[in-house]
Amino acid sequence: MTSTSYNGLAKVDYTINEKHSINGELFMNSFAGLATQNQVAEYWRTNTQNQSRLGGIHYTWLPSPTVVNEAKMGINHVHQFSGPGDCLSIGQPDYASYLNTGAQSCGFPNIAITGFTGLGCCSSFPKIQGPDWTTEFLDGLSWTKGKHNFKFGGELRRMIYNGGTFS
Repeated sequence: MTSTSYNGLAKVDYTINEKHSINGELFMNSFAGLATQNQVAEYWRTNTQNQSRLGGIHYTWLPSPTVVNEAKMGINHVHQFSGPGDCLSIGQPDYASYLNTGAQSCGFPNIAITGFTGLGCCSSFPKIQGPDWTTEFLDGLSWTKGKHNFKFGGELRRMIYNGGTFS
């Protein structure tokens, strides 16, 4: 498999005082490569390019020895492209004519014989996922009363999906 992957991770933990603390993290990924999945020959590998970004902040507050409040916020961003890998060796793929006419300009040819399972690729290429965004906010309050533990909270999540399979 021919690929490149660049990754970075940062994490910060900070205690403001005995009752307040903040934690944060950020992950960044960039991947480009030729996958070795279900191909008939190396020539027809799938070209995949992916960008991922994840980040979050976690705030903890201890208002009393029996009460803990945790608030969290997170963001997730993904963008991925998949297409026939042999398009890379013949130059920039002409996806515009491929999408408008349905004619296959690259990728393993589709072969159909009556009574048999079809063989081939790329009737569903290119595949584009993203840019997708997920943003979430959570808050939870834990309370201990004698032998009982109570937890209250909620979550708000917004997801935006922008993707498709084109043929």
